[in-house]
This record gives sequence, C-alpha cells and structure tokens, in this order.
Amino acid sequence: MYPGIDDVIRRMQSDPKRPVIVSEYAHSMGNSVGNFKDYWDLFYKYPRLQGGFSWDWVDQALRIAKDGKPWWEIINYSDGANVNDGLINAERLPQPEINEVKHVVQPVRFELNQASGIRLRLTNLYDFVSLDGLELRWQVIEDGVVLQQGSLPAPAVAAHQTQEIALPAKIPAFRNPAEYFLNVSAHLKSDTPWAPKGHEIAYEQFELLYSRAGNLSGQPKSRPEPRVVSSPERVAVSGPAFTAVFERSTGGLSSYLFQGTELLAGPLVPHFFRVPTDNDEGGGARGFAQRWRQAGLDRLERRPRALSVKSDAPGTVQVTIENEMVGAQTSIVAQTVYSLDASGAIDVETTFKLQGTWPPLPRVGLQMQLPGAFSHAKWYGRGPHESYWDRKTSARVGLYTARVADLHFPYVMAQENGNRADVRWLTLTNDAGQGLRVSGTPTLNFTAHDYTDTALLKAKQTEVIEKDGKVTLSLDWQQMGLGGDDSWNPRVHPEYQLTKDSYSFSFRLQGVDVKTHD
Repeated sequence: MYPGIDDVIRRMQSDPKRPVIVSEYAHSMGNSVGNFKDYWDLFYKYPRLQGGFSWDWVDQALRIAKDGKPWWEIINYSDGANVNDGLINAERLPQPEINEVKHVVQPVRFELNQASGIRLRLTNLYDFVSLDGLELRWQVIEDGVVLQQGSLPAPAVAAHQTQEIALPAKIPAFRNPAEYFLNVSAHLKSDTPWAPKGHEIAYEQFELLYSRAGNLSGQPKSRPEPRVVSSPERVAVSGPAFTAVFERSTGGLSSYLFQGTELLAGPLVPHFFRVPTDNDEGGGARGFAQRWRQAGLDRLERRPRALSVKSDAPGTVQVTIENEMVGAQTSIVAQTVYSLDASGAIDVETTFKLQGTWPPLPRVGLQMQLPGAFSHAKWYGRGPHESYWDRKTSARVGLYTARVADLHFPYVMAQENGNRADVRWLTLTNDAGQGLRVSGTPTLNFTAHDYTDTALLKAKQTEVIEKDGKVTLSLDWQQMGLGGDDSWNPRVHPEYQLTKDSYSFSFRLQGVDVKTHD
C-alpha cells in the first residue's frame, strides 16, 4: 500500500516469478494526484508490474446543518482522518485530477513520426478489442488557432498491436516566433451503454515546431523617452497613454493607469506562500505546511530597502526596487527591475536570493490585485482545467477563456487550487475589453481568483470564502508540485520541489484596451 517508485521496483526485483499489483496508490485527497504518470511509466516498462488501485473514486462527506447553515462533515471519527480522497467529490462533481488519471491510463498510445510528412503510430492497449470502433480526429494549430483539421476512421488495430498511418495533414508554413502543435484524439463512432457517440477516449498533443524568440513578446520598443517624476514617497513614469507609479512604502508597482483605466487594486510584490493542500498538511511536524509556518512563510514581513531610477537604453527607463521578505529566522531578498518604454509596456525581471536555510518553497513569484471588474480571463497555455508542475500531461496547450470565478475549484477542504501551467500569455479584462495582459518569457504559471489567500485560508474553518470585490492574480516562475503518493507524509518528489538558493523570473505587463483586445 502506497509504495514509492523505488519501492515498486524493489518488490518486483525481489521475486522474478510473481507479478506486482499495488493494492492502494495515488491517494487523491484534495488537490492531489501529482506524479501519477511516473507510476504508469513503470507499469508500461515492466510487464510484471500489472498496475494498481487508486485511492479512491469518490469523496466521503455528509451535508449537514451546523448552526443553521449547510456544512460538509468530512472527518471519520474512528481515526480522525479527513475522508475526502476521491477523484470526484461527494456531489459527484469530477475533480480536475481525474483528467490526469484518464489521460495517463488511456487505451490508445499515439506516437508521431515526422520523417516523411505527418505519420501517426497507434498502439492498442486494450486487452481484447480492436480500434475499429473509434474515429480519429486531428488538428494543426498555430499559437492556439486551428489551421487545419479533419477526421478519419481508426484502423482495425488488434489488441496489443501497433500500426502506422498517414494523416491527411500538411506541414504548415512555419512562422517565427509562432509555435505549432498537432492535436490527435480518438472518439467513439457510435453510442454505447456507458458513453454516447463522439465521447473522447484518448488524445495526445505533439509539438511540430518551437522557435519562439527569446525576447519578451508584445509591442516593439518605441524611441520617445518616458517622463519621470520623483518624490521622497514615489516615482511616477508616464507616456502618452499610461502612468506607472512605484511607491517606496509598498516596495512595488502600486498603480498602472492605461488609457484612463486603473489596472491595479493592490501592488505587485514578491509572493512565496500558498494555502496548504491536504498533502501539504500531511506528516505533522515533518509536513511541508508545518515547516512553512515554522519558517514564517505564511506571514513574511515585506521591508522595502531601496528604489532607484536610471535610463541607460534610449527610450527606456528602469526602476529598480529591492525588498527583503523577513521570515521567522532569516529572509529572502528580491530585486525587481521594471523597464518601461513610452508605449506603456513594462518588462519585469525579479531575482530572488534566499538567505540562510529554508524549507522547499511553496512557490516563487509575485502577486497583485486587480479591479473586480476584470473578470474575463483568456490565456494561451495549458488548459482548460487546472495544471501543476507534477500534474499537467492531461492539459493541452491552447487558447482558453473563462470567468475568473470559474477558475476556482471547490475542493471540500479549502486549499490551493486553479493554477494554470506553461502559460505563454494571459489577459484579464472587463466587459468593455479593457484590462491587463501578461506575457511570459517564455512561460509562467498563474492563478486568478475573486478572493485573497487570507480568505481561502480562513475558509478551512468556516467553509465560506469571503470575497473582497477584487481579483487576486499570482504570477509564478513555478509552484511546488502537489504530490500524491500518499497524504500523510511529505512526499512531493524531489524534482518537483523548489530548493535552490536563488531564482530569476521575468514577464511583460501591457495595458489592453478595446482596440488592442485579443
């Protein structure tokens, strides 16, 4: 039960005459099921590893009344355990992690052969049936936009057999710095007792070309010099369409006025904490969450140390801010360089240096608040469901839209949720199409919610998330993985932990108005 990857291999090697079946693994309590693919890479590699039983299918929770209000009762009082460890919640709502499970265990394997045209190798992982009951669909996309698409009957590949076919897709005329993907999927050709015609059985995404330029995307640098006004309290940089204000007291960008619209409702500042997941809390004093609290990551004191302005490159002003984020015993120094041109584009580059000893960090990035009216999210990256460092193979790169409120997933126990990984750019806009665009270099992670971390943390006790009328936007170089080997030990795999002494992170901010809105 709940063996690690190395454990599984050791058990297999201990007796070469017997198969290995994991009786329980992939404990899906709360926001979990990280590194699930790592197990299945082993299962496919070694025939004697015959799989296992994920724990488990559905949350066990009772809807009761507490003080006259609805309340989720989630504790098994025989052992004091939280029993919300399902792939679907107690109301039978599929949780985002189920997408990862479905994708990893799908019965068709796709492999791309580009040696001559676009050829697809299909492997049938079913034990008894052929693939002739499926239809194949394909798309060629450029920066998320469909260029070509089509469908064809799947060949009658027998169980455990492989066949290569040619797709009637043309190699696109590649444009630099655009990127191109081939999406392929298998669907039911007819209704079945368990799913309707067209239901997606399996899918894969292949990168056809990635030649994105190294520079930040967006408008080219303009030559006019931005105007700078400095005072003991703040520095203001402005151009024909914008004004950006940096306050010494907050240690960050505190106002970004673009085309007459204020884009910020709270300063852009370093951010390292996340509201603990159930897995983060696992392990008691050894758990990640307890170590974060002991280090003071949940209550870092921001101490602005310096603010300077210079203009080295023609047409560009650089504002440099240094913050010290002080924890219980040591600190993290964050130096952020804002490079602004007269168009209003702001290139943001931050270097984080950890002083002394820290536990693995929950995240490395920055956070700010936007007006609540910026409730329309659009992004080019992994989606549509949430994705994390160790749970993202099921999330295809594409163009997606959502209301900010819908980027939240209601895990029964309030916790970190809604991250989108490998995002090239995102916009948050109001009904009129005005708002903010963030472009990665080349990618970033983001979460956008209509509540604060403080409100989400409080909801662990109240089950009610208080809204403050603003959008809280976190922009991360990376978030620590979720883990999922079990939920009572700190078992996020080392390759998904943030343990370095320093990090660098950059992106571009741009105002969006009706004329420039994507």
